Amino acid sequence: MMDIRKIAVISLGITSCCFSLVAQEKWSLSQCIDYAVQNNIQVKQKQLEKENSEIRLNTTRMSRLPDLTGSAGQDFYFGRSPSRTGVYEDQSQSSTSFRISSSLPVFTGFKIQSEIGSARFDLKAAVEELNKAKEDVALNVTSYYLQALFNKEILCIAQKQLEISRLQLKKIEKMVEQGRSSEASLYESRALVAEDEMNVTQSENNLLLSLVDLSQLLNLEKAEGFEEPDMNSVTLQQTASLVSPKDAFKFSVENRPGIKSALYALESSRFGLKQARSGYYPTLSFGASYGTSYYHAYKGGDENNWTFAEQMRNNGSETLGFTLSVPLFNRLVTRNQVKQARLQIRLQ
Repeated sequence: MMDIRKIAVISLGITSCCFSLVAQEKWSLSQCIDYAVQNNIQVKQKQLEKENSEIRLNTTRMSRLPDLTGSAGQDFYFGRSPSRTGVYEDQSQSSTSFRISSSLPVFTGFKIQSEIGSARFDLKAAVEELNKAKEDVALNVTSYYLQALFNKEILCIAQKQLEISRLQLKKIEKMVEQGRSSEASLYESRALVAEDEMNVTQSENNLLLSLVDLSQLLNLEKAEGFEEPDMNSVTLQQTASLVSPKDAFKFSVENRPGIKSALYALESSRFGLKQARSGYYPTLSFGASYGTSYYHAYKGGDENNWTFAEQMRNNGSETLGFTLSVPLFNRLVTRNQVKQARLQIRLQ
């Protein structure tokens, strides 16, 4: 009887099972991967980090352009105060000022160029980190998917074995009734049926748990009603040609997102070192501004209160100038920043 049991189990393991838990549309492996990539939290976080790197790169590029600032002020003076001509007089008055200014970095010790280079490689690294997150999700989904298929096949085998055990029990019951078999064989067959029923229950629980794990990995709102995986979606594809370990390693170095991300991060750190060294260089900037003001005297100065239009036209002033800043001593900040940048390169 045990030989028949072994033969049945082996034959059922070779035969592909077609058991279906629910009569719903099955999820293919590609559908699970696509859904997980679109809804996985880690992938969404890497997408936001990539967008943040794009904004940083755009900000560093725009730092080469001139800025433009406008300002306005209102002051009230009591007692001695400056007049329109700049002479302090003993009178109360008010002044309204307007100014617009612009500055342009001419030379920053190659700091801006280094910031742009660092931001550019940070963006490339963020893109590869996003690709790596998608790759990790795909591998995890594939692992959970295959585990669900494995549990599904185990359940199919357990159910088929239960059917065989029940048929065998009926056969032994008839043989006992006819006196052709002992009651010990009957009890043994019933125990075997009970054991197979327990195996079916355990297999059903294992399949249910694997479906719950897969649905959670897909970030579904709930596991109830999750369609079963599709066995036909998993196929074996042969490679075009076998490659040597050296070629496989070279291909991984050139194409794996994790390795490419680390290389881009290293290049970004090297630009960070150049950015830190720029603190040793002098900087030169160009500035231009235009301002005008309006004065009004409250006591004894009515004859000097020109109209608003006249003062705005006559009180205007324009300035153009260059500013050269030479670093002499900044409490060793630049030296320490250079050391930190070198350590960052070694950490990559």
